[in-house]
Amino acid sequence: MLKKIYFFDILIKLILIYLFLTIISFQEIDSNWFKISFQDTVVNFGGKFGAQLSATLFLFFGKITYIIPLVLYSIFWRFFF
Repeated sequence: MLKKIYFFDILIKLILIYLFLTIISFQEIDSNWFKISFQDTVVNFGGKFGAQLSATLFLFFGKITYIIPLVLYSIFWRFFF
């Protein structure tokens, strides 16, 4: 049971770190669902999916998006520990 919790804890932390990196590296020049760009390379650390994810989060939440990983981690921490 304890090994499952540790595995799940590490998995959630890795997902939140990925989310944080995609939000921090958001660039307007990356193409996403809402904008077409003629640039071939994606600047976002998360790749094309990270660019899509961060653009969607910024569209719905705006500047509050920067604290979403922290809020999700605090919810996770209260739920499991």
